[in-house]
Amino acid sequence: YPKLPAYWLTPFTARLTSAAIRDKAVPIAPEPTGAFMFPAMDRAVFRHGDTAIAVAMNSARIANYESVNGENLEGWYGGQGATFVYAPGHENYAGDVWPTIDPYRLPGVTLDKRPRAPAALAARNGHAAVGGAGLSTCAALGMRLETDGGSFRATKSWFAADGYRVALGAG
Repeated sequence: YPKLPAYWLTPFTARLTSAAIRDKAVPIAPEPTGAFMFPAMDRAVFRHGDTAIAVAMNSARIANYESVNGENLEGWYGGQGATFVYAPGHENYAGDVWPTIDPYRLPGVTLDKRPRAPAALAARNGHAAVGGAGLSTCAALGMRLETDGGSFRATKSWFAADGYRVALGAG
């Protein structure tokens, strides 16, 4: 039996996973709470109570967005601070919601409606100063943003503590 990458779900493990999901005797683990930073992909998630906030950033290290197999061809602004709030049930962004979202008007992103082409995929932020820190129920994120060859600059910050969330932008 060869060692497979962690993301590879074999038919055998797919059956085991499916059986565990259907088995009512297997308890559902509680959703984790706290601040979770993912510096290798310039992302952060803050979970507190029954909501979660996910912030998508980009830097000089990480491109604006991913596009694989001809998908996500209009994700130009996803890494410029898109902020998604997930309420109880997590149905917010499931099903057929994505075709209804204007790719030029993502939540938490300030931009214009100049037409974009898939070539914008390779665009990167001009700054490496992107990231944050979290401790238990508190988190602070920051992002220096420079795009379009330096014509658009902004400083963005997100704070979360004790059930409060604040997003600030300047520049």
